[in-house]
Amino acid sequence: MRILPIACLAIVCLMSPVLAKDEGKWPKDAVDMTPEATAAVFSGKTVDFGFVKYYFAPDKSLEGVHLNKGKVDGFARGTWDVSGNEFCFHSEWPQKDKTKTAFLFDWCNKLRLSGKVVWEQDTKGEDQWHNNISTGLTKKLKNGDSIGADVKKLAAAWGY
Repeated sequence: MRILPIACLAIVCLMSPVLAKDEGKWPKDAVDMTPEATAAVFSGKTVDFGFVKYYFAPDKSLEGVHLNKGKVDGFARGTWDVSGNEFCFHSEWPQKDKTKTAFLFDWCNKLRLSGKVVWEQDTKGEDQWHNNISTGLTKKLKNGDSIGADVKKLAAAWGY
């Protein structure tokens, strides 16, 4: 299933300098966000990147969908957690063909606050400092679970 590597590539691209210019360093007044504040950025919210969406449930589970021309054609399940000001998630994208291994995707970032602006640093994969990336990311977060029904439907259709 080719879409899963593409989906994960899209996530990496969308959560990198595409959202904001790489500033290369934190603002001088940036402070680490508390674990509670870091978790609150994501908990109970769905992030929408257009063709990849993730829902971060308050119980630290997650679900994801991949969309192809608006139609769900892949799903993920996994977990998320916060340690200090670092948010990480682990997702497994099963294949329709159960003989194939699920595609695994992990992502982490640290959050800092400068005034009212949330900044992030990717700590899994590319290790760059980015200006306003979390500001762009937070604009993509919406309260609630907008994908759970789609995950359940596709998982059932695939026999998971």
